[in-house]
Amino acid sequence: MQEDAVHVRVSAMQEDARGETQRTVMETDGRHAVRRGKHYVRYADDSIVQGALVHTTLKLGQDEAWLFRRGAIEHEQRFIMGRETRGTYRTPYGEVAIGVRTQALSVCEEAACTVLSLSYDLYAAGEWQSHHILRIEVTKRRAGENGENG
Repeated sequence: MQEDAVHVRVSAMQEDARGETQRTVMETDGRHAVRRGKHYVRYADDSIVQGALVHTTLKLGQDEAWLFRRGAIEHEQRFIMGRETRGTYRTPYGEVAIGVRTQALSVCEEAACTVLSLSYDLYAAGEWQSHHILRIEVTKRRAGENGENG
């Protein structure tokens, strides 16, 4: 499977039960490959746990997406349009059963860019926690560009 060097930009918005909104943007370098019609994006994220890298893999299809994280936290989550899926979020301090109900999911492919747009509600231990809107832009790096975190 051939991998391309890419730039990854993650824009996230989270609204909690009090109506407070938090917006974050994280940019890093990574790797992208297409295999059997699915996109695989790998990158290291240093914005989740201060002072630690979390290795992240996204597997993107047209109707579903998977998120895999390894490192300071361990997390696997599947997103399927209109459905609730369950997962476990593990940290050094313990683990929490989580669920997500996906309201919108799209993968847009262009010549030099793949964009995942995702909207979902997050549940922890069965209780609604927050609403999330996520946009992940994966842009192929041009010849001569270098740099990669993971």
